[in-house]
Amino acid sequence: MTVTKLLPNNPSVGVLLTLGDLIALAGIKPLPGHGYDQLQEVTGACVVERPLAVYQLEPRWLAVTEGSGFVGIESNDPIARDFIRQLDFRGAAGLVIRLGAGWDTVPPAMIDEAQHLNLPLFTMAPDETPAMLLRLIHQAVGHQEIAILSRALSIQTELIDALTYPEVERELINRLSTRLGVSAILYDSAINVLASQGEAPVHLIRDQIQNESDSETNFAVGRWQVSLAPIAVPTGTYWLALAWHESAEFSHEIVRSTRFALQQLLRAHMTTQQNSRRHDLMQRAELLSEITEGVTGARLARLSDRLVLLHFQRDGVYQFHVMQRRWQNPQEASSVGNYSIGIDPTLNLIQDTAEKCGISVLLRAENEEYLILFPKNETFTRELLLRTGDFHHGTSSPFNDLTESRIPLRQAQVSLLASARSGALTPFHQVGFIDFVLAQVPAETFAEKTTEVLAGLRSNESLEETVLEFLRNGMDIQSTARSMHLHPNSIRYRLSRAEALLGCSMSDPETITLLYLALNDRLETAKIVHLGVGINGNQ
Repeated sequence: MTVTKLLPNNPSVGVLLTLGDLIALAGIKPLPGHGYDQLQEVTGACVVERPLAVYQLEPRWLAVTEGSGFVGIESNDPIARDFIRQLDFRGAAGLVIRLGAGWDTVPPAMIDEAQHLNLPLFTMAPDETPAMLLRLIHQAVGHQEIAILSRALSIQTELIDALTYPEVERELINRLSTRLGVSAILYDSAINVLASQGEAPVHLIRDQIQNESDSETNFAVGRWQVSLAPIAVPTGTYWLALAWHESAEFSHEIVRSTRFALQQLLRAHMTTQQNSRRHDLMQRAELLSEITEGVTGARLARLSDRLVLLHFQRDGVYQFHVMQRRWQNPQEASSVGNYSIGIDPTLNLIQDTAEKCGISVLLRAENEEYLILFPKNETFTRELLLRTGDFHHGTSSPFNDLTESRIPLRQAQVSLLASARSGALTPFHQVGFIDFVLAQVPAETFAEKTTEVLAGLRSNESLEETVLEFLRNGMDIQSTARSMHLHPNSIRYRLSRAEALLGCSMSDPETITLLYLALNDRLETAKIVHLGVGINGNQ
């Protein structure tokens, strides 16, 4: 029997071999009265001559036997039935029996069990050999694998072309989804969706991602089948998900041959992108340091040219913005700054925020503080506050002379200290005199002075509260008495006792100044409480 001449000679043409094809080409015959699906795909075949040798079978393979290893099978029904059950469990496309060597007829037990499990049974004439059948099947499968590889290579070529587009990740995902006929989703290291194409449930798939996993996983989400694979890059791990509806025909072979290529392309692109971002951040930090260290008139022109190259407007209006993390405890503070990926994520976040707002910024991190020079832009400031709620912020007044940058830099630092005390952003132009003075004094030095001034008062709570109300009411005896629901003479008496504890007169301007500075935090709290009471009272 010669059957190979009926197969196509062009290796670029794939061959999908079915049971109907084999009946026509190889001369096998279905058992009379035994049903089968002519369109059932056959992807391989092997000879099985022992009841326990079915382990080599793959799904959609044909099992071929002469019965030589089945001694006494006709009288031993359990062995025959178990053999058919094992074939069905392995997903065999059917069983072909060559008559005349071991059996003259197919054992009745096999026929009965095969009919029960709907496993197709075929016979082969004695003058045919299993080797010819296996040769036919494997040759067809070989052509099919070549066709799959050819298609995979064409997909990879198209994916490589996507690297020339502005939004590389989106273009890669769109092309992959279109060519494979699946939904494709790319998640970043924070499990946010970078790009997606198709109708698969992106958020339900995202919920299945386990950050600690480093290998491909397959699972179902509703009626969707999902294959999820990590993509490791220097800055973290991205995730590529391919999803298809359970009713769709899906070529796993093509996916396996293209997924690796896509992962390599994404890894190369993202690594290059991150290296470029790292280099850009270094340049911006160096330029910012040059500005804050002092710019002379002779260097101003060259500096302006460099800023223009970074998309700053020439002769623009600038502002400084300072950020400092709100530390919860010393251990938390010491844990920040150990970045194994090489890029400070906060710098990355600031840069992303600036790009979203359509502006260019200079920025750097130093001593757990972040400094930003940017063209005056209220939208950027607002977005930055929203995205970095775990930081204190400070902003300078607008300025346009870079040779005087040290003054607005100091303004931003004063604003930061005032904001840290109040718990909300206090731009420099809103910083009061007391906060301005406090900002110039080292915290440890002022703490010692506060303890010294208040040492006597804190031994008597009622006297301390009276002094607070006295200062809050503008040092007016009558107003203080009304707010505390006391007689004015009681207020005078308490203030005289406070003077005795302080060792100085409450009419001395220096004493009043020291008390304002020492009690500033509590005065601010009292103002907020008083304001809230007033509002509620008005309602």
